[in-house]
Amino acid sequence: MLFAVFFGFAAIYTFLYMYFFEYVKLGQVYWWSLPIVYIVCLIIAVVLFFLMAFLVSIFSRPDKELSRPRTFQRRVTNWACQFVLQLCRVDIVLKHPELIPKDKMFLLVCNHQSNIDPFAILWAFRKRHITFIMKNQVMKVPVAGTWLYSAGFLPLNRQSNREAVETINLAAKRIENNKNIIAIFPEGTRSKGPDVAAFHPGSLKIAQKAKCPIVVCCLDNAYKLKYSHIFKRTKVLLEVVKVIEPSEYEGLKTIEMSEICRSAITEVMEHRRAQYEWLKKMTVEDFEDAKKVGHFRTRDIKQKDKEE
Repeated sequence: MLFAVFFGFAAIYTFLYMYFFEYVKLGQVYWWSLPIVYIVCLIIAVVLFFLMAFLVSIFSRPDKELSRPRTFQRRVTNWACQFVLQLCRVDIVLKHPELIPKDKMFLLVCNHQSNIDPFAILWAFRKRHITFIMKNQVMKVPVAGTWLYSAGFLPLNRQSNREAVETINLAAKRIENNKNIIAIFPEGTRSKGPDVAAFHPGSLKIAQKAKCPIVVCCLDNAYKLKYSHIFKRTKVLLEVVKVIEPSEYEGLKTIEMSEICRSAITEVMEHRRAQYEWLKKMTVEDFEDAKKVGHFRTRDIKQKDKEE
């Protein structure tokens, strides 16, 4: 969608320039100038978009609680996610989206492999009001931070327990008041590989406080993006594994809840890797073969192999 807006803007203004300036004013159309004018108009469209984002962010106040995430910022954020996925040549393989509750808000729990993960989730479930709890440092980035705040994203300060509890309470309140869906990565950071790291159970207090369903998702193959060729398309699996209703986790501790979620993800991940060839784990042999044609970088995967 964002690509279409940029290309459409450039096409319209290229036509207007060619017709009114060259044909009407100069009396002749210089066809050699067509690609140059189009590229210039495309650059102008991108610059105007970021200028608009900057101006909108000026009027956003991160210190003021939103009554509801702003629709305009949310939609533009989703379009930006599509732009990033197309730029990175990512194809999302979405499975079982029909399991997601249609008439209620929920907490979305997913494993975390790469920087592309939130983009994939936001675009795949773009018809729902999903926002992430993100690192506090990201929300402090000028323009981008205030924009994400306006779209409903919440900051998590890991250095302050008080602020972390405030974020958890606010996230639960938003779900409870039917404002938007909250998504989290309980691992806390990217695994940067095929394995699922241990979950931080504290984040699941959101579901306990909101008394909402927990939608467990499995994301796989995104870690290969870092090592793949720039012109090669990469499939990323995003599967809705299960929906845990409040009655199912009532009386459980958050550490027990986190183990249930993690076990469900790893079980589906192993099943899909056995089912699909493109999901198989990268090995040192795969790395050495790809290295011959310059597809992969060395340091991270060698370190991963040493750890294993």
